[in-house]
Amino acid sequence: MVGTYQPILNICKPIVVLIIYESARNNYIAILALVKNSSVILLCIFGYVAVASFLAYIMFQNSLEGYSFFMTPAIALYEMFICFTTSNFPNIMLPAYYENRWSSLFFVGFLIFGMFFLMNILLAAVIDNYKDRSVEEYERKEIRKRENISTIFDNFDEGEKSYLDRLELKNMFEFLLDQSLEGKSENKF
Repeated sequence: MVGTYQPILNICKPIVVLIIYESARNNYIAILALVKNSSVILLCIFGYVAVASFLAYIMFQNSLEGYSFFMTPAIALYEMFICFTTSNFPNIMLPAYYENRWSSLFFVGFLIFGMFFLMNILLAAVIDNYKDRSVEEYERKEIRKRENISTIFDNFDEGEKSYLDRLELKNMFEFLLDQSLEGKSENKF
C-alpha cells in the first residue's frame, strides 16, 4: 500500500519539513537568495561547460574518447560537468591522453580556467553576498535594540522629562537586570 504512494511521499517530505521547521525555511530562503545573487556567475559557469562540452564533442567525434564519453552533445555535457567537478576527471581525460598526448591540453586548460578563475569568482560572490546579509542583519538588530531601549526608557520616564531620576533609573535597571537592588549600597549605584 505504501509502496504505491512512495513517490508522492518522497515529494511531500521536504515540503513538510519546510512547513514545520522555521530554521529550515530560513536556510532555504537564504540559499535561494544566494543562488539569485550569484545567478550571473552560475550562468557563466554553465555556459563555459556547455561550450567546452560542444568543443569536446567536435574534437573527439571520431575517436575512442568520442565513442566512450562524447557520443552525443547531451552526454558530452554530462561528462564535462563530471570533469569540471574533478570528481572523476581522469577517467574522462586519460583515454584521450593515451591516444594523443596533446589532447590533454584541452582538459588541463578547461580545468585550470574553470577551477582557478570561474570558481574563485563564484566564491568571491558568495562571500560578498554573505557579508552583505550579515551587515543587514546586524543593522536590523541594532535598530531593534535601539527601539527597545527607547521604549523601555519611555516606560520609566514619568512626566516625560527626557531623563531619569535616581528612583526611575533604579527601577529601570531592576526591570532590565531582573534583580532587586534593595539593600545594596546607594554609593555603588
